[in-house]
Amino acid sequence: MKTFLIISLIFGVGMISDKVNAQTEKGNIVLETYYGYTYEYSYFKALDYDISSKYSNFGPLSLRGEFLLSNRIGVGIDMNYRRFIFTGEYTDGTEIYSDRYKNVRIRLMARMNIHFLRSENIDFYSGIGIGYNIVSIDFSTTNPSSNPDFTYKPMAFRLSLGFRYFFDDNWGVGTEIGIGGGSLANIGICYKF
Repeated sequence: MKTFLIISLIFGVGMISDKVNAQTEKGNIVLETYYGYTYEYSYFKALDYDISSKYSNFGPLSLRGEFLLSNRIGVGIDMNYRRFIFTGEYTDGTEIYSDRYKNVRIRLMARMNIHFLRSENIDFYSGIGIGYNIVSIDFSTTNPSSNPDFTYKPMAFRLSLGFRYFFDDNWGVGTEIGIGGGSLANIGICYKF
């Protein structure tokens, strides 16, 4: 019941705020570039590399575009690039082994956003995306008994919740949290025309 009331309140405020001169409206195009945080670093940090470990992470760096079909619904694309490299050394009995893992991903997804709370400068939305995931993995180890299986599917999928704040008629900043298809959280700049 509590969840239902919260959802009703959000949509109710969204309907009221639609009467305000909304910053994003039917026919607008919004372009965004953003940089995000992923979980992969945390996964490798938790493994037992007791001698040394190094991480190098870039991205996801992304470009998104959205065309608003109506004041509430927008469609577009989301493209992102991410590179993660890990090297580590560990002991197993009296032997010392080293691992190197490199993962490069490029994702291209079609998106749909539902804008549920808007005002003159603020735009809250939820989004869903589906598309293609191009993955390149390179793993090497000096441990002859280690043979991990790094398998990824070519499909990318994303569920997200985002927020944009426009500080003038065209420029703004935005942030998004989500699962799948890119970063857990990201922040960037956006331009509307």
